Amino acid sequence: MTNPLSKLSEVFHHHDKDQEHPTVPAESQVYPGTDEAKAQYRARQVAQDAQLSSVQPTQEASSGDAPPPPYAPPPGLPPDMSAKVGPGEDKSLDASDTPAPLNGYPRPDFHRTASGLFWQSLNGPWDFVFDDIDTGLSDFWYTQSRLPDQGKRTIQVPYVFQCAASGIDERGVHEVLWYQRQIQDLRSSEAKERGDRLLLRCGAIDYHATIWLNGRYVGEHTGGHVPFDLDLSDAIALSGYMAENTLTIRVYDSAFDVTQPRGKQYWGPKPESIFYTPSSGIWQNICLEVVPRLRVADGSHGTILRSNDIEKGVVDARVAVQGRRAQEKCSVEVEASFYGVPVSSSGKKELNKSEDFVRFDLPMRLSQEDLSKLPAALLQDAPLKDPFCWRSGTALWSPEHPALYDLTIRLYNSTNGEVIDTVQTTTGMRSITWTNGDGTLRLNSRPYFQALFLDQGYWPDTLLTPPTPTACKRDIQLSKAVGFNGCRKHQKVESPEFFYWADRLGFLVWGEMASAYNFSMTGCERFEAEWVAMMRRDLNHPSAGPQPPVYRRLDPLQ
Repeated sequence: MTNPLSKLSEVFHHHDKDQEHPTVPAESQVYPGTDEAKAQYRARQVAQDAQLSSVQPTQEASSGDAPPPPYAPPPGLPPDMSAKVGPGEDKSLDASDTPAPLNGYPRPDFHRTASGLFWQSLNGPWDFVFDDIDTGLSDFWYTQSRLPDQGKRTIQVPYVFQCAASGIDERGVHEVLWYQRQIQDLRSSEAKERGDRLLLRCGAIDYHATIWLNGRYVGEHTGGHVPFDLDLSDAIALSGYMAENTLTIRVYDSAFDVTQPRGKQYWGPKPESIFYTPSSGIWQNICLEVVPRLRVADGSHGTILRSNDIEKGVVDARVAVQGRRAQEKCSVEVEASFYGVPVSSSGKKELNKSEDFVRFDLPMRLSQEDLSKLPAALLQDAPLKDPFCWRSGTALWSPEHPALYDLTIRLYNSTNGEVIDTVQTTTGMRSITWTNGDGTLRLNSRPYFQALFLDQGYWPDTLLTPPTPTACKRDIQLSKAVGFNGCRKHQKVESPEFFYWADRLGFLVWGEMASAYNFSMTGCERFEAEWVAMMRRDLNHPSAGPQPPVYRRLDPLQ
């Protein structure tokens, strides 16, 4: 087997000590090894970046038919794309040939399976303009199908203009940015008649984003670290269902406001002291997705799968819905399975008229008959008599044994019994406690030594953005190969793909919301809003450990 330490050197991160005036790392520090190794690394990264950015727009459907699903699972992979790493599976550190889960779908931990629903990545080339004198609003750029030719460039999304992968790689002060591209409505005529909605899903845009479609205001979002969705359906309808629609995004990211949460990003154009290069604009995945009008909500919108009751062996499920009309009757059903063995079903649970969610306990214990159906290799790796792996028939999640249950959530129309929406997700049964009075943190009731490292999540050529769809997987594999069982994500809200792989590979993740340099009432309000949004997005991951509300002030002099 290749020495994992030599592999680790290829993706060495800027894990600096919090000294007041650190030396900016030289290339030899960032890319240890020979000049030939450095050149090979850079060439491979450039090729991977190009592959990630080469997104072809979906062709306009003919005769009202929807385009082929952009996320059809690659051949040889199961429909649910569970991607578990179990006994006997390849755990090679070389992830270059590993396909991205669900063909790169940005939220592989929570995806829909119904036919007729489609998504399309908007990663790739966009028109891009710096608006340094901030005249774009007064000149109505958002009403135009083309941004001004003067100063217009092409940027590769989701990379920020400050990094090389964006194709711009500029470090000047630019507070106002404009993005624009053409999009198509992914819905078929049947989907439109059914009332399906077309959503714009933004993983993260730093810092304040305002969005228009065909010159019509769609919405805005403040906060550079957390996701948001906007419904484009009404703007498309009011525009007359045009074949091509102009999507325009204006971003404002202050270069002077030191109460804006930014983590280790420096507010000036170039890094100084303990701070890194700023990241302005779109820096996480952005896509279009067709969803049912009435649909199952994800964690960001109210669904909570609390899986820490390992003694009772139940998941406290709170399944929320979105898009429900007044007094609309619907019900929810959740089914659990483990390695393909059915475990339990909640049966249909009716939502009452006053709440857009339903709550119930979902049993996760396997019977003796269920246990007998499990793969022998699994039980050899996680013996039933090991209390760290099993608790009275309930499989336990840990970094050593990342056991995941597959969950299918169905939403029904209670009037006719039809399935409205179906979502696939996972959960892991695990408890984390620190209240035993002996100073120990316990994982699944046992004192657990956390071999963590401080992970700042910056990449040499892409800054905050992972360079490839499987880079997060490789990061975790390398970390585990040298003996770590988790990390502390420092001053960064990491991408959903990281938590997806942390769940499956077994990796504890301490999280931190990015702090501001100075505190103020405005700064506290900004921080709290994003901190809560961060926790909602990630709370259903068994890999998610403590999420401290405040790290510290980033001003080393205060």
